[in-house]
Amino acid sequence: MMAANGSEPTDLAPSRAKGPPRGPRRRSRVSMRAIGLWLVVGGLSALFALIAVAVALTQIRNFQPMQLGVALLFLAPIGGAIAAIVLYARSMGRATIERTQAVEAARGSQAALAAIVENSDDAIIGKTLDGRITTWNRGAERMYGYTASEAIGQPISLIIPEDRREELAQVMERLRHGEAVHHLETTRVRKDGRKIDAAITISPIRDASGRLVGAATIARDVTAQNELQRRLLESERWGSMGRIASFVAHEINTPLTNISLLTASIARRTQDPDIQTRLGKIAAQGKIAASITAELLKFGKPGTLNVVDVDLTEIVRAAVEQAEVYRKDGVASRLELGDGPVPCRADPLRIQEVLVNLLKNAYEATSKGTVRVRTEEQRDFLAVIISDTGTGMPPDVQKHIFEPFFTTKKKGEGTGLGLALSKNFIVAHGGDILVASVEGKGSSFTVLLPRNLGSSPSSEAPRPEDADRPGPPQIPVRAGLSPESP
Repeated sequence: MMAANGSEPTDLAPSRAKGPPRGPRRRSRVSMRAIGLWLVVGGLSALFALIAVAVALTQIRNFQPMQLGVALLFLAPIGGAIAAIVLYARSMGRATIERTQAVEAARGSQAALAAIVENSDDAIIGKTLDGRITTWNRGAERMYGYTASEAIGQPISLIIPEDRREELAQVMERLRHGEAVHHLETTRVRKDGRKIDAAITISPIRDASGRLVGAATIARDVTAQNELQRRLLESERWGSMGRIASFVAHEINTPLTNISLLTASIARRTQDPDIQTRLGKIAAQGKIAASITAELLKFGKPGTLNVVDVDLTEIVRAAVEQAEVYRKDGVASRLELGDGPVPCRADPLRIQEVLVNLLKNAYEATSKGTVRVRTEEQRDFLAVIISDTGTGMPPDVQKHIFEPFFTTKKKGEGTGLGLALSKNFIVAHGGDILVASVEGKGSSFTVLLPRNLGSSPSSEAPRPEDADRPGPPQIPVRAGLSPESP
């Protein structure tokens, strides 16, 4: 089919499909610009043509058509050229303004992004592919303790512990291949030498041409979060053990009571010395089993603390006297107390029980030498220090001595609950038990209790009018609670 002008038809649809679709608004804008351009060019051409006519008319006497034609021929193109130059200059000015505005906007965006990075709570670190630090924000300063001036230019190994150097090499190798590292939980070391848990994400950085030029690390300190999770799991574990211990103790207590009653009944009915001896052994073993179940019950249901104003020195004296039965021949006992009373608020029965348990352990660990007991007033705590010259403990044992059911004694000689319960009671008071030991030289246990200088022990008996007043405050002791430092 021929077009209206007689030429071959043009396939417009495919040609339009080759380029991106143009919207009606854009086409309209382009058409208006073209029309405006031709109007200006035509107008200036007409203006210069009129000028040529005017010049010719002034010379009417010598008017020659050829001169008018020459004037129109030269002046009309000059007018069009001037119009084109004016429009081009205007277009270039507009483009320059737009380019300047774009540059300023980009600079503003970069400044905003830099401010976000600098003030982020997370540590954001830039480094080269060989591990040299190039950027170091305030979050990194807080997390690692190094200022930006101290860190920039240093190798990233500055914050990597010795036992994580192999991990660092593997990470750097992955980065050199353009791989990112997501959600890596690892360990880092601060300027003060303290190790922290860190969750990090590392991404490779490329330049405009796509070439790898470095890496960016975003790190967050998760030490407190991990510690909280560890304590929660530990508390759940101890709580489960406490419930099991309580159940076992209750189940064993009934048959133990029956054994004790039957043994006593048989002993009353027979005079046979051999039978009496055997019954005595049965009764002794029954007492051991009963003491074990009592500890299990105490671990499972420790009860509450009855806190009153007491003199700590009196509790220490009572505990030393009670524990005297455990002292072996050849072991001396030395008691070093101050001249006056040491007032504090505590449950005297629980504190005495803890001190007796520690003294018993000290006497059992010392075959010869001295067990020393002394009190000391520190800034925030009152301390009772029990030290011995016994066998001592290696570091791997010291890590576990406060765990329930952990014991270094022979089978059948202990439940491994004494120290766990002792620390539980002291922590419930708001204090702590610390241990220091050297294998072969002895051990030292320090019981810390909060100071209370505003209270003093009273020896007065309660008056009748005080009978209906509330008793001493009772603080619950959680069953199987993992002991933690205050």
